[in-house]
Amino acid sequence: MLPLPGSKAELQAALNSVPILTLGANTRVTFVCTLAELSACHEQLQKALLVGLDSETRPVFRKGAPRQPVSLLQIAMRDAASAAETVFILDLLALPKANVTTVLAELLASTTCIKIGQGFESDLKDLDDALVVHNYIEATDLARLTLGNTALISLQKLTYMALGRRLTKSQQKSNWNLRPLKPAQLTYAALDAAVLLQIYDAICAETSVEAVASVTQTLDRSVQFVCDNCGATRPSLESLRQHTPTCKAVTAKTLRAKLPTPAAHGPNAPPLKPKRNKSRTCRACQHVFKTIPAREKHEANVHKIKIPLRTDAKTSAPESADDAMDVDSH
Repeated sequence: MLPLPGSKAELQAALNSVPILTLGANTRVTFVCTLAELSACHEQLQKALLVGLDSETRPVFRKGAPRQPVSLLQIAMRDAASAAETVFILDLLALPKANVTTVLAELLASTTCIKIGQGFESDLKDLDDALVVHNYIEATDLARLTLGNTALISLQKLTYMALGRRLTKSQQKSNWNLRPLKPAQLTYAALDAAVLLQIYDAICAETSVEAVASVTQTLDRSVQFVCDNCGATRPSLESLRQHTPTCKAVTAKTLRAKLPTPAAHGPNAPPLKPKRNKSRTCRACQHVFKTIPAREKHEANVHKIKIPLRTDAKTSAPESADDAMDVDSH
C-alpha cells in the first residue's frame, strides 16, 4: 500500500504521477436493459464467487431539489470457472424494479459470494431498504487492515494506494439518465465496480485470510447501531464510525461550556470580593425598597448594617446585639 497523501495538493501531485486505470483485457462489459438480458445476467451471477458493487445517480445541482432515482447498478463479477471478469451495467430506468430486486436479493443473500463496495450502504438505501447483504466487505475496512484505524477513504484514494493507478472522475457529474450513454460513461461506470475486485486482490496479498474474514459483515438497514455517547441510532457500522468522533467532540465542547469558571487560588491570586446582597428587601425590617441602593442606604443609616452584606438573604435576625438595639428602636 502506498502512503495516503496528506493535503489535496499532495494527492493531486501523486495522482498525476501514476498511470490512468483502464479496464483489463479480459474484462467484458455488458449493458443490461431488457428482461432477456437480465435473465442471462442472473444466470451468470449465480456462479459468482466475488462481486464489486456500485451505482450511478444523476447529480442534483440545485439546493433542496429531491434526489434522483438510481440510474445504473454496476456488478463486477468473478467466478471459479473463468479467469475473465464481467461487469454488468443494469439500466434501472428501463428494467422493471420487481425483476431487478429478485435478481439482486438472491445475489446479496448468497453466503458463498463475497461482495465488496465503497459506501454501498448508501446505495442500498436508494435501491431497496429491505435488501440484506451477506458476506459484505467495505473497501475502507480492507484498507484499515494495513493502514490501521482511519476515516472513510474515497475510491480514488484507495485505487492510488492499493494499485498505484489514477481513477479518473471526469464523468462523475454527468447525466446518468441520458440514453444512449456515452462510451466514456460506460467505461467510467464499469471501472468503478471492476476496480473493487483489483483492490481486494491487492490488499489480500498483503494480509491473511483470517484478517479479511474479520472485516466481513452483514448490511441490514433494519438493524440500528446505537451510539454509546449520545444514544443516536445509525443505519450501519460505517455510519456509526463516522458519527462517533463528531459526536464526542460536540459533547466534550458542550460539557466544557457548562463547567463553572474555576476559582483562582494560590499566593498570587487576587483577593476574593465579598458578594453583595442583591435583594431589595431590608434584612432587618423586611421593608421592600424600589432599588438596591435605596435599601443599602436604609440599612446603613437606620440599622447600622455595614456593606457589603453577607449572602444569606433569608436571615432576618440582626447580626449583633447593637443591631438588635437598633431594630428595637426603629
